[in-house]
Amino acid sequence: QFKWIKDNPEKAGVRMGEQLAKAIMQDQLNSAIRAAVAAFTGIGVAVVHDGTAAVLDRTGLVDAAFKFGDRQSALNCWVTHSKPMADIYKGNLANAEQLFNIGTVSVSQDGMGRIMVMTDSDDLVSIDAGGVGIHHYHTLGLVQGAITVEDNGTLDLNEDTSNGDENIKSTIQAEYDFNLGLKGISWDKASGGAAPNDAAIAASANWDQVATDVKDTAGVMITTL
Repeated sequence: QFKWIKDNPEKAGVRMGEQLAKAIMQDQLNSAIRAAVAAFTGIGVAVVHDGTAAVLDRTGLVDAAFKFGDRQSALNCWVTHSKPMADIYKGNLANAEQLFNIGTVSVSQDGMGRIMVMTDSDDLVSIDAGGVGIHHYHTLGLVQGAITVEDNGTLDLNEDTSNGDENIKSTIQAEYDFNLGLKGISWDKASGGAAPNDAAIAASANWDQVATDVKDTAGVMITTL
């Protein structure tokens, strides 16, 4: 296409590089979320608040945060899907719980000044196991250093050109690897393998709590409608 419009074909490489960088960052983010959801699910009620009877609100965030008891102030951010975030906003607009006001709109955080990070990662959504199509949303409350992602700098690109079709076809395939760790939780290599795929990362049985106290782990989770 760059040839057709008389532009420098090298610019195509720049565009592909930009797309690849974004895709890698997205993959790393999704893998980190996938791992946290799996690990917290495996630990269970000690770090997971069941809010599936209602949508997300600040009361639910407080209930989830106090899974850490007197250490709940260590939680410094929430990672949530846009749907629960919209529910939080709608609760604020209803002005039922007032912390701060600007004009007629109630503007608030969770009461502890924690920021909320919104991303529509598929790993923050689960569908009811009964097959009735009910979506539940996971919101993660994370401590400092909860999840570590380290790129190994092993990006490899391979270009292949093939004939036989109407047009000459060129494809580029890339691969890379990175390290992923959760605070107070270890990867069970015997169960999940040394180079896990997405399904293995999402399996709770492959993550083991190694910290004696859950307050020394990566954080908490609340599941809502």
